[in-house]
Amino acid sequence: MLQMMAYGGTQGTYLFENAFAASPYLPQQYDYADWAPSQAYYAFANLVGCFNASNISANTTSIFQCLVGKDTGILQWASNQIFGSGLYGTWACLPACIWRREAARILN
Repeated sequence: MLQMMAYGGTQGTYLFENAFAASPYLPQQYDYADWAPSQAYYAFANLVGCFNASNISANTTSIFQCLVGKDTGILQWASNQIFGSGLYGTWACLPACIWRREAARILN
């Protein structure tokens, strides 16, 4: 379903003609700027030393640029700490997208 909605559904039959929902399960998806994905991002950045949650004004560089410069081993460790903490069989960090706009488009 999400592949059908990509690019605002403008791909038409370019990639395929029909689609079937393989499962009625559709996990909750957050908008990219919602509270939950933002907090997971800040917690991840805090673990690797790219965000000071206790002193926001101490953050002098962009979080993303700081993350880019970090060692992959540290990033993997922090990812496991934050995103591996969910219940078994669930995603601790759900996908984020511009969902509300797409859902509204389908319903109209």
